[in-house]
Amino acid sequence: GDGGGGGAEALAGAPADAASRDASRDAVAFLRSRRARRAPVACSFNQLFKLSGDVFADWRSILRRAPAAAIVQGAGVSHGRRYSTSDAPRMLHAAAHADGACASEALFFAKALPKGAHLRRMGALCDLALDTLQYNSHTTGADALWSGAPLVTLSGVSMASRVGASLARAAGMADTIVFSHRGYADFAAALLRAS
Repeated sequence: GDGGGGGAEALAGAPADAASRDASRDAVAFLRSRRARRAPVACSFNQLFKLSGDVFADWRSILRRAPAAAIVQGAGVSHGRRYSTSDAPRMLHAAAHADGACASEALFFAKALPKGAHLRRMGALCDLALDTLQYNSHTTGADALWSGAPLVTLSGVSMASRVGASLARAAGMADTIVFSHRGYADFAAALLRAS
């Protein structure tokens, strides 16, 4: 499930050849240090299979336009789709680094935590939640809103791509719903720059 699972917080780091970073750093310490410097943090704890090429292209666009920001993606379950969970951080770091979208520290993968700890982490560290597009967040969107992070979501045509908009409306945050990829990237980047 989204955001479930057990175990201690640990970094799912990329190999040194994919991006230059200290893979031994603790996720919470890393994010708190960014927050202490007033660096904005966007989170998405959706399952990795929801992270399509379009979503990742939008995220790279967001990071190019909000260079002080970081995006934290849950390193959760991939359900055997296209890549294993252990391959995903390496592949995504390599892609972001190759096209110059972001510094190696701007894309971070956080391990799953028990539900209560996960919600506390989101409330303490996430300035903004980024929804996935073709298949919106469901439980993770509700978790983000419950923890106080606004959910930027692109409303689509299928039921699965309108769940985020329904959640945002129910939370009284209809102004975070956008209707185009460009609107999604523009709005998220503007919010992160203003954080």
